[in-house]
Amino acid sequence: MAEAEPIVESTPEPAPEAPAVAEAPQPTGYDWSQLRGSLPTEMREHTILDGFNETGLEGLVSEHINLQRLVGGEKVTKPTEKSPPEDWDRYYDALGRPKTVDEYDLDDFEPPEGLPWDGEVQTKMLAEFHKAGLSNKQASEILRGYSAMQSESYEGMKERIDQAGADSEQELKAEWGTAFDANSELAKRAFRATFGDSLDQVAGLVVDGRLLGDHPVFIKAFHGLGSRMAEDGFAGSGPTSGFAMTPDQAISQIAEMEASREVQKALVDKGHPEHAAVRRKHDALYRAAYPEEG
Repeated sequence: MAEAEPIVESTPEPAPEAPAVAEAPQPTGYDWSQLRGSLPTEMREHTILDGFNETGLEGLVSEHINLQRLVGGEKVTKPTEKSPPEDWDRYYDALGRPKTVDEYDLDDFEPPEGLPWDGEVQTKMLAEFHKAGLSNKQASEILRGYSAMQSESYEGMKERIDQAGADSEQELKAEWGTAFDANSELAKRAFRATFGDSLDQVAGLVVDGRLLGDHPVFIKAFHGLGSRMAEDGFAGSGPTSGFAMTPDQAISQIAEMEASREVQKALVDKGHPEHAAVRRKHDALYRAAYPEEG
């Protein structure tokens, strides 16, 4: 009987190693001028690339990405001069104009304190802004800028008017001397008697760069009027309400009238040409001298 051959176990050969995958090389920097110089002539000499001399390739790529976003978005075509109003409305709306004037949001806009501001004018301005296609931001910025300029102009005007008033006062003081206070008060009484409730409105009018109430020409005119009113004995009735003569002044003028033979003749003789005027003055003086008798 033959002997069995011994069984020899084979050792498996090791699997071949997988080839190593090389990582992509990382950029270590670049020379923008060299990179630009490698482009074809018509490209490297294009002036648009001059804007990237500082930012280089990164700036160029960023610009391209932004351009792609713009191209991929909603396109807005600007109408021509011959385009109908509807095309312009669509164009303005696409650029951010509110649908109606009332939709303008001015946020916390308030006119500068002390500046006279006409709300109707503001409404008309917004209507023109809307017609011109302004966005909310544009309308708000223009309105704020306009109000700031108006405020600056108004403050400058007030300073000039105040200075003109001071100059007018000095002018009258130089002319009237110690009678300045008395003459000014007489002019104010006549002014008040003439315009009554409208006094402040009239005095606030600007004439020749000065307030009417400060203008020396008008002050002297109303001083003259006040003097004539005092001579005629007006005592605060009718159209001269607000101008008054003291009782002592009235009594003194009555005595002067009664001491004059010519005045007495005119007062008694109804046919005298001055009778009516003298009688009115005499009666007015008595009302001023004895107001308690009505």
